Amino acid sequence: MSTYFEEMYEYLVKPENYNAAKEIANLLSSIEQKLISDFWKEVKEKLSDDIDFGWEAKLDEEEDSFNYYLHKPHWKDVEIGFETDYYSIFDYGIWFDRKKFDPSKIIEISEKHKDKLTTLYPDNQSWLCYNPIPNIDDYKFNGSKEKILRILPSSRESKVLEISSLLKNYAKNVEKICDEINTYCRKNNINP
Repeated sequence: MSTYFEEMYEYLVKPENYNAAKEIANLLSSIEQKLISDFWKEVKEKLSDDIDFGWEAKLDEEEDSFNYYLHKPHWKDVEIGFETDYYSIFDYGIWFDRKKFDPSKIIEISEKHKDKLTTLYPDNQSWLCYNPIPNIDDYKFNGSKEKILRILPSSRESKVLEISSLLKNYAKNVEKICDEINTYCRKNNINP
């Protein structure tokens, strides 16, 4: 066995050290979940702090997922969405409640702006379009010591800036499309 192992063994077999190590081991998973949760909350705070163009940010947090939505206060049923389940889904795009909108107008707007709407989903009930986050593996923190180290409170700022900038830039890029959807696409000519 290695010298390191032997030294750790000698240290940990002392009752006070063993008890402390056991307690830490039992808490580690919860601590990592809180680090991940705090990271995404900080992204939301950064978005909220940086939004200087009349937007609002909201966070829907569940046990194993974070969903962010950026919207203008007057929009109804249209948002810029970002969804993550910690493990595999890291998507962003235009979210809306399709059943409240005129399908022909949505198709018309989609065609008109197809250069900005890279991946369209005509049959999806919630997403007009969505894309995976670039460098998606950088945000899959679970089970990776190296990735967790990047989001410790003292070192997470660059990752927070990276993802919040991506979402803010995307929102600015599709803002007029969402305005158009919100204003002109209601079924039965019902405007918000």
